[in-house]
Amino acid sequence: MTALSLPRAGRRWLFAGFVFIAILCLGAAPWPGTRMSFSHGFSSALNLLVSSTEFGNGGRAELIPKEAPGADVAIRLTVAGQHGHWDIERSLRKFAYLPLLIVSAAILAWPLGARRKLAGWLLGSSLSLTLSAASLWLTIVYSFARAVDGVYRFGPFALESLEVCMRALVLPSGVWKIGPVLLALTVVGAQHVFLEWRKTVVSRLEGVAPNVAERARARPRQGKRQRRLARRSAR
Repeated sequence: MTALSLPRAGRRWLFAGFVFIAILCLGAAPWPGTRMSFSHGFSSALNLLVSSTEFGNGGRAELIPKEAPGADVAIRLTVAGQHGHWDIERSLRKFAYLPLLIVSAAILAWPLGARRKLAGWLLGSSLSLTLSAASLWLTIVYSFARAVDGVYRFGPFALESLEVCMRALVLPSGVWKIGPVLLALTVVGAQHVFLEWRKTVVSRLEGVAPNVAERARARPRQGKRQRRLARRSAR
């Protein structure tokens, strides 16, 4: 059996698989400068929030791009009134870039319309970057609580909870590979549920207000200019 002999739905999913693999291969390739460029951009954006935040009692943090084996950023921790600093090396490629790439590849390869792909990609990429930033934020809090005395005064239960979160959600590599796929499926599924809900609402409106239902059905197919012209002609 060849690809051309498959039914139309089968060919669509086969093409989607090729697109997914192609995006992953191109994005994950070690292009010169990609790793550090992403590190600089992500660190600069997150520093707008991190550098202006005081963690606990006088704790400060800053993300500094750093090219090192297995790491591309250093989280520098300082405490007001204390000399010196502590650097924690992390890989933004693992915690931010690759998850974003997987989410983007899954959504862009999914057999959807262009608008739904764009909306899904914007939502999925925003959620992926937010989760990556949250993992780094949790790393900062955990590091201050464990390594620096006097910054946080957590009880045993709070410290144990932080330990569990770090070991279960942040440190395992599998979380940052399977999690983005589940996130992409959630975004696509949410879009499908919304469209089905919209169809149900429109079908119910048909029996009550046919004109409103027709406008609701036609609205996604019309651009802004077409809707503006339609309103002018109605006047």
